[in-house]
Amino acid sequence: GWGFAALPPAKPLNFASSATNPGESAAVRALTERTNMAKERTKPKERVLDVIASLDAALQYHIGMILSYEKRNSIDELHASHQGDPVFELFGMTDLAFTKKRWAAGFANSCATNLGRFTDKATKIILAGAFNITPITLLKKVNIVANNRTETEETDGVLLVDEVDSKTVARLKTVTNRLKKQLADPFDAKGLGFELRGRYGKNDDTLIQKDEHMAHAIRELGAVPVLATFSTNNARGAIARLRRSWVVVAGMETINLLAELTEVNLVDYLKSRESMLAPVKALLRT
Repeated sequence: GWGFAALPPAKPLNFASSATNPGESAAVRALTERTNMAKERTKPKERVLDVIASLDAALQYHIGMILSYEKRNSIDELHASHQGDPVFELFGMTDLAFTKKRWAAGFANSCATNLGRFTDKATKIILAGAFNITPITLLKKVNIVANNRTETEETDGVLLVDEVDSKTVARLKTVTNRLKKQLADPFDAKGLGFELRGRYGKNDDTLIQKDEHMAHAIRELGAVPVLATFSTNNARGAIARLRRSWVVVAGMETINLLAELTEVNLVDYLKSRESMLAPVKALLRT
């Protein structure tokens, strides 16, 4: 799930919490209670009432997945599996040094995967909370064509001025009016529709075609198609082609756009959770 928190209204944009004071047992117990509640899978009509508790729950889950990698993938078992393999022996891959390198590569991949999944969840949590809309309203389903087949896909977030909280309409209109001018084929848009990626790493024609159809489907909803990646290391050919149908933002452009829309800066949030991230950083240094 997204880790939405069905909690009493709090101060959702206040990053200070017990997560930054691990030595205070009462505070830690309070955080644990809040994040355990936030882990419960949301129902389609539930709203995000506590953005920070929901972000904490999602972050704790993915940190836990990273830290448990060693238990789930024993280096001793991996090393044992290499022994007796004639090909591995031929190339010297039965040595413990090679096993450690292979294990480290798997661990690095786990870190990247869980970071990507966290940012995907976090963005949806922030958008839903800031605009006070339900998951079923935010994550609209659309029909697109892929490999000559019609498929139903879920968007990563669609914000329409007639669906969001009235207090947020002016902000949404301001950003929409600016971004629609950046489209290769501008139109009278009534909101924004997102496709979120950690990184666009493939010049894959099938994937690109699918995303082009997704852009068209988002336009049909009345929203500006916005392809947002958190990395700037994207496949140049794919991005150049997708700019014909999407407004593309990358890296800090993505962070700043979300902050402008929601008043939540994801980088600032992560910096405020240094104590939660410390065990991962320590493990990466070993």
